[in-house]
Amino acid sequence: MQLYPRRIWRMPAAGRKVYLTFDDGPTPGVTDRLLDQLAGYGAKATFFCVGARVARFPGLVRRQLAEGHTIGNHTQHHRNGWQTPTADYLDDVWQADEAFRAAVGDHPRLFRPPYGKAGRRSARALARHYRLVMWDVMPGDFYPDHDAPKVAQLVCRYVQPGSVVVLHDSPKYGAKMLDALPEILAYLRQQGFEMAALPDADFKAPRQT
Repeated sequence: MQLYPRRIWRMPAAGRKVYLTFDDGPTPGVTDRLLDQLAGYGAKATFFCVGARVARFPGLVRRQLAEGHTIGNHTQHHRNGWQTPTADYLDDVWQADEAFRAAVGDHPRLFRPPYGKAGRRSARALARHYRLVMWDVMPGDFYPDHDAPKVAQLVCRYVQPGSVVVLHDSPKYGAKMLDALPEILAYLRQQGFEMAALPDADFKAPRQT
């Protein structure tokens, strides 16, 4: 964490808030079911969306905002920032911004680099436009040897006030996440945590009609 002090790894612990975040969506059949589960617990979350998927499924992004969640940029094509030239990487981020504008009228001010990897030059440029969000709890729902009970167990073991938890509502890993989520939500409620969305005060959400 100290290697990248400008990035957000955890939020302040006051108020026993936990911040659930979901990467790589939106995904029909996954994100909508996820939103239903969150609503059942009165939970809010943050969705770091891939721009190409925002363009394909804008209605899901609009639903996320309408239900009180926040959204973040996760690049247009899920680029690895350690393997992509800086100019190309930043262009991919700006493309995602355009996808958000087309879908919801504005772009988010939260950004998470795919794989947690952004080159130093890219990160410095992005920090002028976004809050760069990482995590302190990653249960590895993308690991083949982590089944849903294992994913839930790891979240419940390591979560603490202010934790930023990363899960995936992607086509590839969404089913496992959905299987793990009920146990996670039940545990967080039992422990008295408030499940909150990361703040994005500068984002101008579309007016609901």
